[in-house]
Amino acid sequence: MATRTQIIVNGRLGRNTTSVREMFYEAIQNAIGPTKICNFGHGTGSTTGVQHEGNRVVPIRNFPQKGCSVDEHGTLVITGSGLQGFCRDCDNRRRRVRLDTSTQNNAGGYDTYENNP
Repeated sequence: MATRTQIIVNGRLGRNTTSVREMFYEAIQNAIGPTKICNFGHGTGSTTGVQHEGNRVVPIRNFPQKGCSVDEHGTLVITGSGLQGFCRDCDNRRRRVRLDTSTQNNAGGYDTYENNP
């Protein structure tokens, strides 16, 4: 019986960056400014039908971070803008719609899969 090799993953996987979150936002603010435009659902639309409501210029602290990490020397590493493309409010509303839609689609549970080959 052959042995399986261990999957090699990124060394930064699972590291908590909560203690340096404010330093990330300060570095991002110095790079792109204090605000960012949330375009969620305005360019090509959204499959869930959710669009950003209200003023589209949002403070950067209302965006989740993306591509931010601390290397082994303790320096901040920010790839891209460091922020996701849509604000937390849009993300939460989109997740709620997806959850409700999947709940409706799977109302019968596993029994519906057995009856529909």
